[in-house]
Amino acid sequence: MGVILEDQVRSARTYPPVTSGKLHHSYVLAVWFLMTSLILTYGFYRGQPLLYMLIALIFLVAVFPLVRNGLLGRPNDIGEPILFIAFLYLLHFGVRAIYLDHIPGDAFGAYWGVAPSYSPDVAIATLSYVIVGITAMMFGYYSSVSKSIARMLPKSRKVFAPLGRIWPIYVILILGSVGQTVLFLSGYGTATTGKIVIPVYLNFLQTLASLLPIGIVLHLAMTVSSGKRLERAASAILVLLYIITSLLQGWRGFLLSLIWMVILPIHYLQKRVSLARFAIIGMICLLITMIILIPVLSYYRAQLVQPEASLTDSLRLAFRSNSSDFGDSLRFVFNRMLGFDSLMLLTESHERLWGQTLGYAILAFIPRALWPGKPNLDVGRLFAVRFWEQPVDVQNSISVMNIGDLLWNFDLLGVAIGMLLFGLLYRVIYDYLLTRPTTSSVFIYTILFTRLINIESGVGIFLTGIVITIFTLLLTVGIVRGLGRVRMRYSQGGQIYPGYKSISGG
Repeated sequence: MGVILEDQVRSARTYPPVTSGKLHHSYVLAVWFLMTSLILTYGFYRGQPLLYMLIALIFLVAVFPLVRNGLLGRPNDIGEPILFIAFLYLLHFGVRAIYLDHIPGDAFGAYWGVAPSYSPDVAIATLSYVIVGITAMMFGYYSSVSKSIARMLPKSRKVFAPLGRIWPIYVILILGSVGQTVLFLSGYGTATTGKIVIPVYLNFLQTLASLLPIGIVLHLAMTVSSGKRLERAASAILVLLYIITSLLQGWRGFLLSLIWMVILPIHYLQKRVSLARFAIIGMICLLITMIILIPVLSYYRAQLVQPEASLTDSLRLAFRSNSSDFGDSLRFVFNRMLGFDSLMLLTESHERLWGQTLGYAILAFIPRALWPGKPNLDVGRLFAVRFWEQPVDVQNSISVMNIGDLLWNFDLLGVAIGMLLFGLLYRVIYDYLLTRPTTSSVFIYTILFTRLINIESGVGIFLTGIVITIFTLLLTVGIVRGLGRVRMRYSQGGQIYPGYKSISGG
């Protein structure tokens, strides 16, 4: 039985059309105008018209991608990064600003010393920076420059060529499982380790452990439309394995990340998922996270710092001792979004580093094995020590945000130019990998997507993470393709690679 090349399949196959998710322009404009009017009216009612005018502007800019698609009659692609990133900025700054206007005592909740008082004037100045930043990001994303760059990039065979057989993926999964297991046994596999010393082998183990989710996504991408029940059952088992390891790690938000890992391969390789359906799925996962995962895993993480704590015993006790209610979890979520608080501290301080933390992007590439005395390059930890009065011996980080790091280094000009470049980066990656999606490109984009939407990290570490992730993904694809390389020949009705349906006539 012969084999059909993936390039032939891609050129002959018609991908599922995107017919859902279109919004009529009149409804779009009506909702846009109504929400903006409500925010402005409520601002006058609260006696803070300027504050709520800026919040309304953030809302206008954040929902601009949806409005633009609606006015142009285009469908909303759930995998388009600007949609979710803009929504995150709206949550972190627009919604958080409204929350603190009502409960100012929750501002700077993670402060170690005497927390500063919430100031509406500082909040107004902070929101002004945010509006400049997200507006510049939109300009970068929708500029013709980003599209031109994506078209000029060569379509590398390392990204778009056939992957081959599926069995090499299990080698990747085994390596990732070994790395994750060793991390657990050494005490560094959980969100709360209680350890200060960073061993030289930690980066290697973390990289090895990262192969587990990478292998799971790659397996999903190759089997999502193969129609083989055994392979789909294997994917389901792998997803369950991911859930178990995430619970043992104490990762409270893993379910929200799992959505992208599962839905994006389905969305691009099998059946398009509408924005409305995705919103429903996301809301269900968010409720599960808030009602169950946050209280349970918060208790679990508190148990882990106890002497002789056992992972399984701590998790069992956590599920039995869940005493938090929905209100506590909701307040936790609101107070988890400290980006607005951080930006207020930076706005008020006027301290500028002029590129100091961006240099971390270069130092991050030096292995700790070659530099045993390599300092901690966590910008969030540096920020916590300088602005939140955190003791230097405490291993904890505070979200500085991409936009906050730009402000901290280069003031308003850095925010404008940096966010413009972020918009360009988002669009180039999206257009390059998904203009004509293949199994390889969808796999790479799915993993990269979870990096792109990380708006809470510093700029240097964010860019370093993107580069390292791309290198790891290309290396993974190369290993899978090399191990599974077989002699290719063409025949009518031949079998093709997993993830693609047969085309009669070859």
